[in-house]
Amino acid sequence: MAEGKEITTISFYLRNIIQFLRYLEDTPPKQCRLRRGQFKSVLRMVQKQVSSLACSIVTHQLKVKARKMESIVSRQSLRRCQERARRVIPELLTQMMTEGNYNLRDDFYGYFSAFVMSIYGHRPGVLTNMTVPEVEAARQAPLLPTETGFVITIDEHKTNKDVGGAQIFLTCDAFSWLEKWIQVRKNLGPKNQRVFVTKGAGPVKNLVRYFQTAWAQMGLPGRPTFTDIRTAVSGHAKNILNKGSRNRLARFMCHDTATADRYYAFMLDRKQARQMREQFAKVTATSSPPPPPFHMPLAWRGTEGPGGRGTPAQQTAIGTPLTRRRRRKRSSQ
Repeated sequence: MAEGKEITTISFYLRNIIQFLRYLEDTPPKQCRLRRGQFKSVLRMVQKQVSSLACSIVTHQLKVKARKMESIVSRQSLRRCQERARRVIPELLTQMMTEGNYNLRDDFYGYFSAFVMSIYGHRPGVLTNMTVPEVEAARQAPLLPTETGFVITIDEHKTNKDVGGAQIFLTCDAFSWLEKWIQVRKNLGPKNQRVFVTKGAGPVKNLVRYFQTAWAQMGLPGRPTFTDIRTAVSGHAKNILNKGSRNRLARFMCHDTATADRYYAFMLDRKQARQMREQFAKVTATSSPPPPPFHMPLAWRGTEGPGGRGTPAQQTAIGTPLTRRRRRKRSSQ
């Protein structure tokens, strides 16, 4: 910490040390003279340091989330992004198809990624790893009269081992953009099967730069990254939708809400905090129903004393239910 490193970085380094020590303990080299007990002593010391950072890490994560939420991309900006990209993308495709102006390729990449990301909040790897066969497979699926678009399933992305393929639903108009681009793509000499190609054989590396350029050309505020867009989509979904809808949305965007809820459950904005305050006020509201009336036993009615139970002498004379049963039993004999 004296070197200015973040608390999360320090925790990461310490956990790496723990993994290395466990590896040495299991497979010590021949030159190692440390005994197993000494390994365990060092491990306990490092683990204690990691445990001591727990509270600081949670506090740091809350502050980071608060800074993100202060500069979150608004819903209005996301909606304007979709509207303006929907107007520009067909124009770019027309110029590339009719005039052969392939220098507009990067502009198309930027506008198309802005359109898709502002809706779904996917990671950029979902687009950069999309392949032509995956688009063709979506087109081959029969389209019913009541259906209005196609679903593209991308197998290769960051979290495919946990959630499977990532999906993108495109309306018929948006899907036709991809089909036209695939026709333009054939003239660029592609060296792989990816939809978005480069001059080399690898995936697109500068997609965020193309996105930010398109974002600025649309006159939208800020200079967000794909992570900012993903955070905005997830955050707005949490504030607007119920838990079930939010979980389905998170599943579709290959996002796990458990980690976010673990640390950021209490990060509320002013409106949410005011609503929470109103719910607390209902707990102590004076309009609660009155308690049920107290019915005095017949033996106590007409007596004097606190609570209408009579004086101590009267209570002794009346006796408890057990003593009264004993009296009735003796009188019957």
